[in-house]
Amino acid sequence: MATPRFACEIAVRRVVRAGGLRLSMLEWPALDRPGLCFLHGGFAHAHWFDLVAAAFAGRYHVVSLDQRGHGESEWPDPPAYATQDFTGDL
Repeated sequence: MATPRFACEIAVRRVVRAGGLRLSMLEWPALDRPGLCFLHGGFAHAHWFDLVAAAFAGRYHVVSLDQRGHGESEWPDPPAYATQDFTGDL
């Protein structure tokens, strides 16, 4: 088996509901390990962490979230992008 070039090639893509929206995330499951969540900034997406996630996968249960209105996650209608909206999704 070839070595993956990017960590996302071995990640599990999941869709969860939070804040009334479908949010997409990449997950590198290690259920017996501490959690580590990567959160991107504005105008970004979960794949921004593809190159670093591999360094943590296995030692941590890694999740990289497409935040509301970004990547493959749903856009809120009407727009709701206040800090409390983002933190509520977590």
